[in-house]
Amino acid sequence: MKTPKIIIAMACLLMLPLAALSQLPSPTYGWNLGNTLEPPTGEGSWGPPATQNLINGVAGAGFNTVRLPVAWNSHANQSTYQIDAAWMARVKQVVDWCYAKNLYVIINSHWDNGWLENNITGSVDSTINAKQQASEASKKQGASMRPLAPEQMVERWLVMNAKVHLNPGNTYGLGGADHMRMNIATSRKTLELALGNIAAAVNKL
Repeated sequence: MKTPKIIIAMACLLMLPLAALSQLPSPTYGWNLGNTLEPPTGEGSWGPPATQNLINGVAGAGFNTVRLPVAWNSHANQSTYQIDAAWMARVKQVVDWCYAKNLYVIINSHWDNGWLENNITGSVDSTINAKQQASEASKKQGASMRPLAPEQMVERWLVMNAKVHLNPGNTYGLGGADHMRMNIATSRKTLELALGNIAAAVNKL
């Protein structure tokens, strides 16, 4: 018998707090590097660019976790959808500054002119699909072609079979291994569609 959608939806929602807590230090003192790497018009257009001194100051103030909202599509070739290598290096630079101060880093693919969140439907959009695949290829290349972790396999399976993207828990720190993160800062309609797609994909297993 197939599992009802409501049970899968409730299970996902109940697991979120546990998964989120396990990914971060305890206690968690978070700081948001907002309006910096996510403006579609480029870093520095909404506020000053990030600097090593800024990150050092955050760590010195007692914070242990940094949220890093990042735009990707705005820095991609719109024919091949490959992310610009210089932009990948810039994001890595900021992350490395954080790691040097033993900070946890949460990279948040954020809004980016709404290229993804404004195009979530019940069918596959070939352009959006191509962008997602190219984005993953760029990030994989930037990661020196490391083998996929189990969470990354689940991530790709959900994208291919449910058209839903969840973040691998291991990208939020060692405590996130074997977990997936669902970011639900969206409308109820979109959330219901995403959960329904996940339920339908799991029911086919």
